[in-house]
Amino acid sequence: MAAATIAAGGTTDDTRSAAEERMTKSRLIYNRPIAVGAIECVGTRVQVTVVSSYIYRSALGLIRDIQPIEATGAAEAYPVLPDDTPSQLKYLGECPL
Repeated sequence: MAAATIAAGGTTDDTRSAAEERMTKSRLIYNRPIAVGAIECVGTRVQVTVVSSYIYRSALGLIRDIQPIEATGAAEAYPVLPDDTPSQLKYLGECPL
């Protein structure tokens, strides 16, 4: 979704907004909120990191520190010209080489 947003002419801010909206529709992990941590793009690759956490409980039921959870996903999108041929551009709008 992030790569498609930028490939369609969106900005990294548009991508963050779309990713945050998607997070509001996602299930909570261990009843903890999920948030967009970082969005990076280089060339045709867009990478989104989401963060959450959980409260670790030992076998004895003792509560320990909150443990972070971080997941990163990446996708590539290639610009296509109106005649459905691949563009020679090697980067998406806001993504530097």
